[in-house]
Amino acid sequence: MATLEPDKPHNHPERLPVCSLCQRRKVKCDRNIPCSNCVKFAAPCTPCPPPAPRRRPRPRVELQARLERCEELLRGFAPADPSTLPSSDSQEQSPSMGKLIVDEGLVRFTDSGLYAVVEDELQSMRSILQIPHSGHTPTSTTQLGGDDISNPPHLHMANLEDMQPSPRQVFYLWQAYLDRVHPLTKILHPPSLQPYILESTNGLATLSRSMTTLLFSIYNVAVLSLTDDECFKTFGMSCKTASRRFIAGFKTSLAGLDFLRQCDLTTFQSLILYLLSIKDPENLHYVWIFSGVCIRIAQKLGLHRDGEQLGLSPFETEMRRRAWWQIFMLDVDSAVMSGLSPSTQPRGTDCKQPSNLNDADIHPDATEPFRSRETPSEMIICFLLYKMGEFLARSPGLPTVVNHGEASSIGSVSLDRSLLTKMEELARDVDISLTHIMATYSDPSTGRLHVFATQIKRSIATRMKRLIQPPEQQAECGIPITPQDHLFKLAIATAEDSVELYTVLRSTGFLWFIKAHFQLNIFMFLIGQLCHRTSGDLVERAWNLLPEVYLFHTDFLDLSSTWSYELGALVLKAWRTRSSVLYSRLGTTPENPGYIELLEMGMSTSPFPFVDLA
Repeated sequence: MATLEPDKPHNHPERLPVCSLCQRRKVKCDRNIPCSNCVKFAAPCTPCPPPAPRRRPRPRVELQARLERCEELLRGFAPADPSTLPSSDSQEQSPSMGKLIVDEGLVRFTDSGLYAVVEDELQSMRSILQIPHSGHTPTSTTQLGGDDISNPPHLHMANLEDMQPSPRQVFYLWQAYLDRVHPLTKILHPPSLQPYILESTNGLATLSRSMTTLLFSIYNVAVLSLTDDECFKTFGMSCKTASRRFIAGFKTSLAGLDFLRQCDLTTFQSLILYLLSIKDPENLHYVWIFSGVCIRIAQKLGLHRDGEQLGLSPFETEMRRRAWWQIFMLDVDSAVMSGLSPSTQPRGTDCKQPSNLNDADIHPDATEPFRSRETPSEMIICFLLYKMGEFLARSPGLPTVVNHGEASSIGSVSLDRSLLTKMEELARDVDISLTHIMATYSDPSTGRLHVFATQIKRSIATRMKRLIQPPEQQAECGIPITPQDHLFKLAIATAEDSVELYTVLRSTGFLWFIKAHFQLNIFMFLIGQLCHRTSGDLVERAWNLLPEVYLFHTDFLDLSSTWSYELGALVLKAWRTRSSVLYSRLGTTPENPGYIELLEMGMSTSPFPFVDLA
């Protein structure tokens, strides 16, 4: 009986690579060593290194499994036993343990459990989709004002004249600042600044370096408050391009001030406006860190101490109060957006809140303290923001309570009565404080600023209630409420709130400010859920919402930055899933929405590697 012998390997001649000289000259190589071309030219014949093996795409089933694991991870975040929850008495003494998030070798800390879970899942999705890390984006938004403030452009003061807008553009930007930025900050006194605006139209040579820095920060934040259509009509370029120009001028002027060692109030005001202008998804952590630097600068200026105690003039006292409370509020806001609990005011702080005064009520030569108005004023938005910042910073138990509210939405935990009572008290305190401010300082019939204030107050109250209200009390008719559904619904409701605000406020001139607070990571989580959720009322709500989001956030269609590329890849992945499901139901391929067509076009011209979305 014959025995089977193992097959002998076939000896195929190895195909030699072309030489580097032939490849460089783009001529045919006979693949000998040395080749005939190299012999002819008496050149060294060096074979080209073999091409890197093609990276095999990871199976899409892995992405599907990762998405399906999301709810499991979220359920695991919540304690199974209600007795493990801390008592309301211990909440104020026991800070959240928090979590370290590792991102491309860098470590970040967060003490928001929901933020940590969402961020973990987003990183896993990026890895599976082979999306590059944001630190390597070719046109990172940090170029517009992010992490390079300590390394400004290598320009001289003379170059600032080239960046200075024309006189007509200066007046246009100044008016935009007065209409769209100043009512939300009130850190400048326009009547006092007006002469410098006029002087700048004749050149910058006669202005101090600190005033020049302030002017460029005004130009920058003003141009970002414009729409692209408005910017093209006045400057012949997009808002982003114009911002690059003005922020380069700001940094060039700032470079000569040595602001970390010596800083005056004018320079500090320019830093506040700079912080306000760089609030975008890729700068969240940088803004929080730099706001901390600004807090230290403010302390060195003594802004945390009230001017009355320091014997300062009424005007200087009032302007210092506005600067201190603005940077404090920005620090609180940036902490929350970065996934951290806000810090309390520094020890020894006794700076009073600014008075209820219009710009016309104060002047530099005043010798007697200003008397607050008893009627509505221009300070209404600032008072609302100050109160929210103060409330968050002075409520050490709030992050714990909100985290347990998050836990109740992502697990099966039942909150005890004392914790629910604490939640209700927190919501009631916020609502009472904001209602008092609105009743005292606002009158919606007096103009767009007070209409804006009404919407802001309503939005704050709604979001606070949604965060801390147990899921079973939020059940909607026809929508099954499971822990997974509730978290998905929270993400949808958050985006719906934003779109509603956009729609109501689109004609007020303050839309830029609201859009800067859009919670992109929560929205990306929503899109990730749509990659595997294919039916139900919540899914339909989410898909009906997407065109509205892209209508207002046209910057999401620009895939030149990593965060927008990541979002675009997820949206296209989700649409592939939905299109397949609709085809199986209807028998016809659904028409691509407009934003899908634009994303596909952008993906084909994106500077990032192609992602297989099939």
